[in-house]
This record gives sequence, C-alpha cells and structure tokens, in this order.
Amino acid sequence: MVNMDLLDLENNFFIHEEFHGNCIFKNEFPKEYKELYDHLKSFNLLKSDILKPGGRKSPIAKKFDDALYATGWEEKKFNIEIKIDNENIETPTHQIDYLKIESELN
Repeated sequence: MVNMDLLDLENNFFIHEEFHGNCIFKNEFPKEYKELYDHLKSFNLLKSDILKPGGRKSPIAKKFDDALYATGWEEKKFNIEIKIDNENIETPTHQIDYLKIESELN
C-alpha cells in the first residue's frame, strides 16, 4: 500500500488536526481514508469556479459533493432525544456533510 497521509496535502490545503483525528481515521477506517485522500489529491480549485456565482451551492462545493456522494458518502443529521419525567424532548443539533461508515453489524 502506498504511504499516504492527509497531512501530506498541506501544500494544497490548510489542515488542522486535533486529538489525533487523522491517525484514528487512517487506522480505523482505511478504505474511507483512502477515498478521501484520493479525492483531495485529485481536487483542482479553478479560478472559474471561484468567480462563478453559486446559488444554493458553489461549483466548488458541488464538485466536492458529487465526487464523495458517488462513492457512497452521505449527508446525515443528528437528532438527540432527552427524556425528562418520562416526556421525550427532541433536540435537533447539526448535520454532517459527509459520512460513510460500512459496519459489519448492519
């Protein structure tokens, strides 16, 4: 396997890592890590994409979305439910743009 590390892409991207996230992602989810690495490695930021008005999504975001969604990454929403005195209270929190977890438990 080719030695790859998202931190190798620092010449093209600003990368900020906390709490060993890169190491955990790389070792616990190697297939997903490789997909993301390969996508970022081949990503080209074009001046025309920057200058074009976006509407709902910019051409840059659309290119990124299309590439990841084509390999099974999905947008997910977190909903947390709290129970107070046997009454459920929903507390919607946030969305994750890209999530891909293939579990043997499915």
